[in-house]
Amino acid sequence: KYAVQNLSRMCLRINFGVEFNLSLKEPQFNGIGEIENINKIELNDVWHNLNVNYELTPKCSIWYFPIETISGSESGIERTYQGLCLLFLWHIELAGSEKDSFDIKATFL
Repeated sequence: KYAVQNLSRMCLRINFGVEFNLSLKEPQFNGIGEIENINKIELNDVWHNLNVNYELTPKCSIWYFPIETISGSESGIERTYQGLCLLFLWHIELAGSEKDSFDIKATFL
């Protein structure tokens, strides 16, 4: 659970994000992208027989992209997949002294 409070008198418009880096491969997220207005996401790593489920309150956007290392070899530059980055992102607007909270529940099966 996360809480954000505007301690000023002015209206505050911000993006609040929480990042998770996972060492798994999910074909649905095999690249760079965004999913908007979502409150649940399920990841299935068949290779490791692992399911990761996130419940998000309130709904948010998710930015995702691969984590890669880059190295030089005889055949040139190579990219090696290391994992998946998920950024849960809320666009919030808080009046002076207003606060808001965000909840992320993760389940690993």
